[in-house]
Amino acid sequence: MNTHPAILAAGGATMDDVVKANAYLSDITLFERYNKVYATYFADPKPTRTTMGCQPPREGLVSFGCCTYEFMTQLEQKATQNG
Repeated sequence: MNTHPAILAAGGATMDDVVKANAYLSDITLFERYNKVYATYFADPKPTRTTMGCQPPREGLVSFGCCTYEFMTQLEQKATQNG
């Protein structure tokens, strides 16, 4: 998660713009630890999130991804244009 603020900034967004987050934990018993870290990245109200215990697609304990309001708006506009 520590790279996400820089990635979002490159696109003109911040962690405050995140509306949806997905986390894949290699072991669901890590949830409490993950939740404490997650809370440090987002102000209240925190974005909607899905957290699953599974084998992450990459090596590591957690795989994390997020979407911003702007990204979701662009997806809706493209869907409307494509019918």
